[in-house]
Order: sequence, then C-alpha cells, then structure tokens
Amino acid sequence: YSGYNQEDAVILNKTSVDRGMFKSLYYRSYEDSEKNERGKKFYFSNPKMEKNIHKLKEGVYDKLDDNGFIKEETYITDKDVISSKCVKVIDKNGVEVTKVVGNKPNFGTSGIVDKIVVSKKQEGGRMAKVRIRKIKIPGIGDKFASRCGQKGMCGMVIPSWEMPHTQDGIVPDIIINPHAIPSRMTINQLL
Repeated sequence: YSGYNQEDAVILNKTSVDRGMFKSLYYRSYEDSEKNERGKKFYFSNPKMEKNIHKLKEGVYDKLDDNGFIKEETYITDKDVISSKCVKVIDKNGVEVTKVVGNKPNFGTSGIVDKIVVSKKQEGGRMAKVRIRKIKIPGIGDKFASRCGQKGMCGMVIPSWEMPHTQDGIVPDIIINPHAIPSRMTINQLL
C-alpha cells in the first residue's frame, strides 16, 4: 500500500469512517460574568439595544440575542462574539457612552453552540457559561492508540474497494504494519 502504513502508521477504510468509525465530539466551554469595577457596572447586553455605543473589541455581534448571548445551535467561528458586556461611562465631553466588550472563542475554534447556562452569582450579578460542540471526523495525521499502548498516525484514508479483502468479501476497517508490534514490544496487541 505504497508505504502509507510504514513504521507505526495506519490506513483507515473510508467507508467505515463515513459510517462513524472513530468519530468523536469535542466540547469547549467559555465563562463570563458581570462585575463592578471601580464603581462601573459591567452587565450583559446586546450592543444593538444600547445607545451611543463604542466597541472595545472587534468581532461579529450579529448572532447575539436581546440579552447579549449567542443563540443555541448556531454555527460560530473565532470571529463571532459569544457574549457581550456593556458599561456606561461619561466621556471627556460629558456625554454618556456605552462601551461594549465582546467575549470571543479562542483563535481557530469553530463549532456549534451546544448549551448556554446563565446563573446568579453569590456576590450578585450573573454568570454565563457557553459550551461549544465540534464533531471530529478522523483523517490523515490523526493519532490513534489501542488499550495495549500501540499507537500510530493515520497515513491514508482509502475507499473500501481499494482495501484488501477475503474470498468472502470481508474488508478490514484498519490496516496496521505488523512490524510495529515486536519492535515496540506491545505483544499483548497480538494476544
């Protein structure tokens, strides 16, 4: 198979992967809370509901609801704001301005908003937790390991009709190199 299962590498059956083999969910949570800082009250709100706004952080605020939280089951990227807080201040001209701070996910993060929980804190104010769900489908470069400690990277994902098969037409889900087992001394993998 052209050396794509060289050393510890493995080859996966694309048909098995399409059926859900090794598919996983990855959850990441973000937390934000209202606070009082030097007499200024930061509160959750959508900037579109405020007057005289000044955004302190760049980001896309379009997916927020009226309370300043992202809606559940919304697809987001690292440019989308998941919660926004406002604070009212008086500028040097004596005009009341609403400053907006948006909480964004980490760089490179994307996924679907799974759950939002808003609760009250003991000190007063509200606390919000946003959980983002990402479905991870296995591919080239992903690492796989068995309970025996035998591990290897995916070198190739090929369709089932290109995989080896028995006389009865049975096709394997995964091909590992047999030379990887004695040299790593994971003999229990064979047992």
